[in-house]
This record gives sequence, C-alpha cells and structure tokens, in this order.
Amino acid sequence: MTAGLSGEGFDIDLRNAQVQERSIARLLSIDTVELKTDLRVDDTGNVFIEYEQKGRPSGIMVTTASHWVIRVMRGRWVMIETTELRKLVARAKIDSWRCVSGGDYNHYKGVLIPVEWLVKVRGIEATPGASSTRTG
Repeated sequence: MTAGLSGEGFDIDLRNAQVQERSIARLLSIDTVELKTDLRVDDTGNVFIEYEQKGRPSGIMVTTASHWVIRVMRGRWVMIETTELRKLVARAKIDSWRCVSGGDYNHYKGVLIPVEWLVKVRGIEATPGASSTRTG
C-alpha cells in the first residue's frame, strides 16, 4: 500500500505483494492490508518498520492500509491495526538504538519493533526462542 523508489526488481516484488495484499484483505473482510515480511526476524526477533525515505515520510507514516499483516516468525503472522502499529513505532523511537537505516541501499529510516510487542498487542504469546536482541 506504499510506493517509492527502490532497488532492481522492486517493481515485480511490488506487483506480487499488491496481489497478495488484496487477497488477504478480501479473505479477512477488512478494508486494506499491508503485508510485511522482514527476512531477518527469525535471527533478530525484531521487525523493521520503515517511516522515512530520503527525508520524506514513507512506509507506516503514509500507508493507506487499515491493517498490517506482519510475519513475526517462520510460519506465524500477526494482524494489527495501522493505528496500533504507529503507536508501537512511536514507542520504539524513544530507544535510539531501535532507530536504524535499512532497506535497499540503506535509504530508509525505520525502527526495530520486537516481536514480543506485536504479539502482546494482539494478546497472543510468542513462540519460545524469539527475542528482541539488538542487531548489528
């Protein structure tokens, strides 16, 4: 549900993700959904949520999606309202070490949201072994 500049192959990834997002939204009978997969979540216990690109709001700050479906570990997903996720991003910004650059060519600013925060908001428990360790 967001658009912007990115690396090679992004256009194909974006089209595929948009089809998946529409399918999930229909399945769940919700307005719109943003699908988030962080390939490092299994190793770090954190999900990178983008909020700025090259000095401009992006990602969570400009999404039109009503909900996000986030992969929190292999085979497990959490659905969260965008307004609730924005609150978690604000909370994460308080800890400066959670504010990092990432994405293609490190052009994006974002925060590392611990899996525990996401599952706690949803009222479910994380699988043992998931942690919110620092990266990098």
